[in-house]
Amino acid sequence: MYLSIENVSKTFITSFTRKKISAVKDFSLSIDQGEIFGIVGPNGAGKSTVLKMLMGFIRPDRGKISLLGKQPADPNSRKHVGYLPENPYFYDHLCATELLRFSALTSGMPSNKVQSQIDRLLKLVDLESAKNRRLRSYSKGMIQRAGICFALIHDPDVIVLDEPMSGLDPLGQRMVVDLILDLKKKGKTALFCSHILSDVERICDRTGIMVQGRLRKVLQKSELLDQENSVRIIVDRQTPELERKCRESDWAIFTESTHVTITCPREHLSEALTLCGKEGVKIITVDNTVNTLDQIFLKTVKEAGS
Repeated sequence: MYLSIENVSKTFITSFTRKKISAVKDFSLSIDQGEIFGIVGPNGAGKSTVLKMLMGFIRPDRGKISLLGKQPADPNSRKHVGYLPENPYFYDHLCATELLRFSALTSGMPSNKVQSQIDRLLKLVDLESAKNRRLRSYSKGMIQRAGICFALIHDPDVIVLDEPMSGLDPLGQRMVVDLILDLKKKGKTALFCSHILSDVERICDRTGIMVQGRLRKVLQKSELLDQENSVRIIVDRQTPELERKCRESDWAIFTESTHVTITCPREHLSEALTLCGKEGVKIITVDNTVNTLDQIFLKTVKEAGS
């Protein structure tokens, strides 16, 4: 296995009350070479803690972690891994070119290949025109794009991304989706966390749902397709009554940056469309073949009592 996590647990102790908080409990996961694996879960589920343990930034209380057959902190494994934290922070007096050159050289990349790789990545994330600006002048979305370049500059075999869509506009989010799909074509392995379920559905070979520190469910891509019983309605916005009715009827409703997705049983389609009409929301599309990660996610969280 490229990545292996066996029965890992991690507990933190709060500073003032000295209360123990179990962030991760008996977490096990194996990922093969060339696989794209996504982890979704509510805030505080332990997703970021798992990624930090995998990277060797914090140690588990118990359990084993193997990264490319080595311990996470082993330099021989680190140089083959690219990492994007949830909130990337860089020395803001540097420009993007300087940041990426530093990362490339410290990763052991041949100096004669550095500049061409920098130029390629900055063009890919649409930062070419801002490459000589100080990072302190960048917006959050631009910092996120620079962070993605930082994670990929040394052409790693494994990419670990914590909320890669954070702070990005819809065009930026689409860029990240296309980038990850391109990495998959090249045989790269990726593990990432995200709150954008529709992108996780599209990108991932498998998806894990994490709730209260535990990996509650792992789904194959094929398991996310339900062509018989469900239908997806995409509308332009949400209203309080629309949300209330969806919750009352046990329909999944999920708000994203540019639209709202409602997933309901096929036999409830007419009722749902009537409700949308009464609420005055614009129906963008009705999809008869839907991915149901949003339904499975909400059901799993509800069953776990989160």
